[in-house]
Amino acid sequence: MIVVTSLIGLAALSLFVYLTYILLRGDNE
Repeated sequence: MIVVTSLIGLAALSLFVYLTYILLRGDNE
């Protein structure tokens, strides 16, 4: 159960970082 929660948290964090990167990149252009 802990492993599943960790994977979900990691996936959510990665998605958040990815979206932030896209937004920042869009503002720079």
